[in-house]
This record gives sequence, C-alpha cells and structure tokens, in this order.
Amino acid sequence: MKIEIFGSNCIKCERMQRNVRNSLLETGLSAEVLEVNDPDVMTSRGVMAIPTLIIDGEVVSKGRLISIKELNGILKRLQP
Repeated sequence: MKIEIFGSNCIKCERMQRNVRNSLLETGLSAEVLEVNDPDVMTSRGVMAIPTLIIDGEVVSKGRLISIKELNGILKRLQP
C-alpha cells in the first residue's frame, strides 16, 4: 500500500501525518508513507487543497483532516 500525504507544514497537514501513522499502528497494516510538500509536484498531480490524502492512486480526502477512526475504516477497505 502506498499512502501519499500532500501538504505543507501546516497544523492540519502535520495532524494528518500523525493520524495516518497512528492508524497504521492500530490496524496493523504496513504502507509506504510519502509526505509531498513540493508545490510543483502538487500542482502537477492536480492537488489544489491541503491536506490531500491519496492511497494507491485513489484520492481519499481533499482539504480536510481525517480522524484516526475514519482512516482505520478506509485503510481496511483499501487493503490488498
């Protein structure tokens, strides 16, 4: 599983990173987690709101923070 977190060093983006890592621990799943902060990369990928969460190429969230509980359900649903 590949998880990409698009954002800057804003509070919501940092919380998203923390929530993703905590959710992976709670669910026992493993994933490659990439933090994308480069504005050029974000623009080229069509990211216009932060934080944006993309899992295995699927946009899961744009411009809002997802709770650990919600992430747990999403990760379980998307696991291979």
